[in-house]
Amino acid sequence: MNILVTTLGMSWQIIPELISFTNHLVYDYFTGNESVQLLREKHFISPVDECWVITIENQPDVGKILAWANHWHSIVKIAHCKNIRNFSTSEEIQRMRSFIYRVVLKASSLTTDSAGKLYLSLSGGRKTMSADMQEAGNLFGCNAMLHIIDCKKIPHEQKDDPLTEEPGKYAQYFMPVIINESVQPSFIISADETRIVSADYPFEFSPEAVSILFDEDGSLEKTIQDRKERSAICQTYKSPPIHNAGSSRLSHGGFQCPSPVRPRTPCPHRPCGDPSLSRGHTGFHRLRYSSCARSPPALQCSFQGHTCLPFFVPALLASPPADISQT
Repeated sequence: MNILVTTLGMSWQIIPELISFTNHLVYDYFTGNESVQLLREKHFISPVDECWVITIENQPDVGKILAWANHWHSIVKIAHCKNIRNFSTSEEIQRMRSFIYRVVLKASSLTTDSAGKLYLSLSGGRKTMSADMQEAGNLFGCNAMLHIIDCKKIPHEQKDDPLTEEPGKYAQYFMPVIINESVQPSFIISADETRIVSADYPFEFSPEAVSILFDEDGSLEKTIQDRKERSAICQTYKSPPIHNAGSSRLSHGGFQCPSPVRPRTPCPHRPCGDPSLSRGHTGFHRLRYSSCARSPPALQCSFQGHTCLPFFVPALLASPPADISQT
């Protein structure tokens, strides 16, 4: 199952433009624009089965969108966030952010389970909505992030055009662009013991519904923000720290402390020198070091013999393993 998720403001025509880019055999808004076809082929854009639209409670153009979708036999589902109308408060912005996260998490779950593709549109809606959609893609992963740009001055009549006639009239006025692609889920989401899953933050379109009103409680945004703040103190890793010769910086499974780690004096690093250790890996009998400014005061890691024990910095875990103690 392939899904396109987009936000929507007051320009409803963004929906046909996006669907035309993915599903040009159904509706080719860009007919005659060879650049769009080349872009589609270059990035292996596949047709989507559904387009999910995230918008405010009182979006006035829902009827136009559904009329267009019905005319061209496209599946468009609209998710309204209850009690959000004008984005006049920071609380409304926060709840819409959480709603975007929730919907994208659900779409990510469905497309992953079905080996499908997930496309996210950064067009439509307030700038904060576009920023939140991009962040959702960085958190949950997606196949591509899309945007629609204006190439020329748009004719005045385009605003009121129902787009039910032969497509191609405005093909040269707009251009899809790929902002990012093959985005992998963030480690904040996929930590094994604390993985964020859609079942814990439910969202569902009923089979018959094309438009729903959802009462967002903001819980998912709060959870993610909490993890971000905690990961800024100390991140979760699943491999032993490796000390680079001549450097006071420690790396953990490809991640590095955001500021240099200053070992205590005298330096206790003692390479065991065992030739049986894997290539590029230096073993330590015992490692004791002071952490960076953002981490707890000090961490202690024990290595038994020549077998490096799994190393976790206790940021997203409930409690640190027994092999690590704060000193």
